[in-house]
Amino acid sequence: MKKLILLSLLGLTACAGNSSNFSKLKIGMHTKQVVELVGAPESKKPIFTGEWWMYTKQNKMIVIDNDTVVTVKQDLKASQDSMKNLLDTLGK
Repeated sequence: MKKLILLSLLGLTACAGNSSNFSKLKIGMHTKQVVELVGAPESKKPIFTGEWWMYTKQNKMIVIDNDTVVTVKQDLKASQDSMKNLLDTLGK
């Protein structure tokens, strides 16, 4: 039982550490560095020559182009709302 509690606490600590590491991301970092720092994304969406890496639990998004960080969005929800509004406007 003690081992289970200890493992659970270690897992929570690791998750919390990854979330705070988003502030350490820099434009120009390679995707391998991103995964080492904050972990793999929950989902990826292809765009042109790159991808949007979505971290919904942390409310973050990283824009990747040619395996390199182009942008780090600190508020995924706001970015999604903005994209939806743009698409709605273009559709009218």
